[in-house]
This record gives sequence, structure tokens and C-alpha cells, in this order.
Amino acid sequence: MQFNNFGNSEGILKQNQLEALKSLSMLLVREINSLEETEMSLEREIESEKPICLPRQIERFEAHMIRCALIRSMGKQTKAAKLLGMKVTTLNMKIKRHRIDLTELS
Repeated sequence: MQFNNFGNSEGILKQNQLEALKSLSMLLVREINSLEETEMSLEREIESEKPICLPRQIERFEAHMIRCALIRSMGKQTKAAKLLGMKVTTLNMKIKRHRIDLTELS
């Protein structure tokens, strides 16, 4: 009987590991897509004849860093705030200012 329970718990463990790997792979895909979008956007701006607006670039960089922290923390704002070295209230204000959709990040 104990052997049977061990086999069952081993199956559950493997299933949990598989789910964790799937979640991690989704996070990696999101991060790669985000980095590619940022790179393409910067390349377009560099190639453009328009002047580069430093304050706008800082805002875009900040929004990107917030998205990355939220992805790494699986949408947990408390963990994301710690990663970014800021208070949760500040992070929440910046999420609203940058209009970051939390549903796509968790």
C-alpha cells in the first residue's frame, strides 16, 4: 500500500514540475517578445530623422522594467516592487500611469 502511495505522489510531483516548466517557458517567451519589441522600436527611432526625446525614452524604459519585474514575479506586485527597489504604492501608481495591463502579465 505504501509503495502505491509513493508512486502516486511521484506522479503528482512530476505533474507539478511539468506545470512549473510550462509557466517558466511562457514567462521566457513573454520576456523575449518584450525585448524584441523594444529593440525593434529603438532601431526604428535611431533610423528615423526625428530627434530622440530623452524623457520619452526614459518613460518607455521605466515601463519596460516594470513589465519585466511583473513577469519575473508572476504578476505579484509586492515581489515586483522589491525587485525594482520601490514601494508597492509607487509601483501601483506607475502601473496606472503607464497603463500596464496586469491581466497579460500574471
